[in-house]
Amino acid sequence: MQGWHRRRWYIGLASSAVAACLILGIGMVTWHRAEHPTSVAQVQIMNPHDLNADGQVDIVDALVLAKRVQRHEARPENDLNHDGLVTASDADELASTIVRLQGGVSR
Repeated sequence: MQGWHRRRWYIGLASSAVAACLILGIGMVTWHRAEHPTSVAQVQIMNPHDLNADGQVDIVDALVLAKRVQRHEARPENDLNHDGLVTASDADELASTIVRLQGGVSR
């Protein structure tokens, strides 16, 4: 093959490879969406204070946090008063915030 024929052949081969990759990629995305449909109803943003994962932050979550503190199972993200420790005062803070938000008596 002469130089320009060889170059043209390589360009054609590269173009075919790129087209094959695009077709394969589009096929994979289409297959993934068909196998794993996602609707707006299925996607929920989890509130980090919803400790029992029932979709709402309420007094039950404060009780769950208190139990986790007693069992030494609390996580660093449960440090609500930002003192560097997760203690009963964090459970109290959560309970107080819930009562305040629901229109109850505040401290």
